[in-house]
Amino acid sequence: TAGFGFVQYNHHIIKPIGSSKSLPATHLLTSASGRYWIINSHALSKLLDDSSAKQTLQNDTIFITGYNNKQPINNSEGLHLIPTEGFTSEALLEHAIQTKSIKSGVKAILYDNEDWSLTPKQEQANPVSYYQKASSIAKTAGYIFIGSPVSKIDKQIDQQIASLVDVLDIQSQYDQKISSIYAAHVNPIAISARSVNNKLVILAGLSTNPPAGIPTAQELLNDATAVSHNVQGYWLNVPTPGIGCPKCNQQQPEIGIEFLKLLGSS
Repeated sequence: TAGFGFVQYNHHIIKPIGSSKSLPATHLLTSASGRYWIINSHALSKLLDDSSAKQTLQNDTIFITGYNNKQPINNSEGLHLIPTEGFTSEALLEHAIQTKSIKSGVKAILYDNEDWSLTPKQEQANPVSYYQKASSIAKTAGYIFIGSPVSKIDKQIDQQIASLVDVLDIQSQYDQKISSIYAAHVNPIAISARSVNNKLVILAGLSTNPPAGIPTAQELLNDATAVSHNVQGYWLNVPTPGIGCPKCNQQQPEIGIEFLKLLGSS
């Protein structure tokens, strides 16, 4: 599970990064370091409790999911954040855009189609078709479009949607305990997706507390290093056990902090 959640943050902390009305959404796809992240706002607020972890993220671009303009993220000053709204259903995504109910300040839309209760069965059965629909409506409305499919629905799904998305998240966190297995999952997908769309920003999934067991920060660093030549960043999950991840272990933000510190010093 991607586990993006809907805890919210204050949009005033975001650097001026243009308007989707005057600039194409992909104008926002810039990163001083060349590295990108997807991180939930609630998770980020915990990660930023450590100044060294923040320093690792200082020049990166972070797609931040979930926000509330009355709840700022502490210690986030100076970070390059792109407000991102996540959907597990194309129908809900389309309705939100058509009714102009996307939260103010959002610059990116994420569609997470996978085999769980949050995605309608008909969308699970035809993921490419629904990614096409979601891409068309999101891009027409001026948003960056992020796809986060699960390859166990369709083993070729990442390559099949590569031309439809601006950012592709490879959901690889299930294989993160052994870096060689993780790399064998991520690298071929990244290479095939980039062969379809050479402008694609490709991210790989990592999790501090997935159902498969609690990783060490060093294991996460090993995974990140093993795929770093084929991806431009990571979705760093610090999921909360619940409907999106009923078998997840309890949150482990301290592992995320230590991973960021190791990454920053590597």
